Amino acid sequence: MRSVMAVTMTVDEFASKAGVSNEHVLHLVDLGLLPEHDWDDRLVSRIRFIVQIEESGIQPAVLAQALRSSELDIEQLDAALARPHRVVMLDQSLADLVATLGLSDALVTDVRLALGERASDDEASVREDDALLLGVLAELVELGVPEPVALRMFRNTADSLRRVAVSASEMWEEGVRQPLVDSGTSYGEILGAQNRNGARFQELGDRLVQLLWNRYLDDAIFSGTMVLLERALGEVGVEWDRALVPPAVAFVDLTAFTHRTGTRGEGAIATDVDQFSNLVRRTVALHHGTIVKMLGDGAMLHFKQPADAVRCGLALVATTDTTALPRARVGVNAGPMIVRDVDYFGDTVNIAARVVDYARPGEVLVTQEVVDAMGDTDVAFSEVGEVSLKGVDGLVHLFVAAAG
Repeated sequence: MRSVMAVTMTVDEFASKAGVSNEHVLHLVDLGLLPEHDWDDRLVSRIRFIVQIEESGIQPAVLAQALRSSELDIEQLDAALARPHRVVMLDQSLADLVATLGLSDALVTDVRLALGERASDDEASVREDDALLLGVLAELVELGVPEPVALRMFRNTADSLRRVAVSASEMWEEGVRQPLVDSGTSYGEILGAQNRNGARFQELGDRLVQLLWNRYLDDAIFSGTMVLLERALGEVGVEWDRALVPPAVAFVDLTAFTHRTGTRGEGAIATDVDQFSNLVRRTVALHHGTIVKMLGDGAMLHFKQPADAVRCGLALVATTDTTALPRARVGVNAGPMIVRDVDYFGDTVNIAARVVDYARPGEVLVTQEVVDAMGDTDVAFSEVGEVSLKGVDGLVHLFVAAAG
């Protein structure tokens, strides 16, 4: 029988703050991933990290087995994620928070989509940092800033800081972590080096900037730590199911937009660009993608799963068809890419850019590589055949995608 000792928090308090059930907490105790007592905010961060690992496909029992069999331990992972910013859940629903702040539902929805929050349960507990972010926006509105302007400020800050954090992680990986791996340095020592230097990234300015920096840097640190954890799992022979598919890049643009600019005033064109940008942002967020860059009347998009890229393209085309905007067209390709400063390069990207040029208005045109990576899907493909694309060596096999 599990012994019960004096704790910093009760199991109810601890589970509520971590956003999990009491049973989940006790299961992690049984696995040795949590102590039986002295639960505090540091351990709340540990649970949140374990939940993220679960969402990546690694069950807690597998994690516990790997930690018992490798040079990594749970305390090292704690240290890698030990930051002043800790994700905790408040004893308050999103609906209650929004009512208190007086913000519109539309603004809150757009903020949550920009943050990658796709759950729509207004009665669910709200993250503490999300509550603080919405509080900052409420104060901006109280100062007289219109909600659309406050949203633009938020998005620009969020996009910029996300790019900075991911870029910093990439440079750390390229300049520090990978050379240490190549030199035979142990994973524990690598985490130690990361821990000693992580504090340099923790001190940035104002409330909104600080909160956003914390959020996206947390994502980057988690991603880098997952690389080490997956390598450790592989080296000790622990396996888990994970489908290996190439990432996808998509280009979307509005047909005949250049001609349109010559027949409309600057104000109308600016409105079109803003409408298109908002449409792309919402649709990409709902399909688990990221915007690499906006290109005025077009955009470059990245997806971990080619199926998400195709479905997003179909949604973009369908949505623009319901607006006064010119019809959209989309080109999608899948395969290896060169990553540099949060941008993507290489043949995969170049071919995707040429595919969208070949597409007709309202078409989502994809390569053979995308079709091969789709598996069982609700998307139908009509073969176009092998075509010659400008600037691309050889023929490219293309298909038109359509909702099945």
